[in-house]
Amino acid sequence: MSTRNKKKSNTSVSGLDLFGVKHPEASKLFGKKFATGASISKTAEGKEQIDMQGDFVGPLAELILKTWGASHGIEKPAIYVVTGKTKTPFFGGGGDGGGEEAQP
Repeated sequence: MSTRNKKKSNTSVSGLDLFGVKHPEASKLFGKKFATGASISKTAEGKEQIDMQGDFVGPLAELILKTWGASHGIEKPAIYVVTGKTKTPFFGGGGDGGGEEAQP
């Protein structure tokens, strides 16, 4: 998650393509589920990511597991939070939750 204009924030998701999830499908689902703008953009490395307006970290991680977990092999240890340059497991390795940005 990143902050813009003091109180507004963005949530970005990347790496879903590594599990065979199509970004347009995921972007559309996220936009409808969270009633927000969700768009596909390129990172500085040239990889695609989904950017959303708002802070949806907790519900987003749960939605990813519920929607694609079993069918695409996404498990709790595969979901990380990236804050600045720090990457930590979203589910804390023990499945307890918490974090700011879901990045499978």
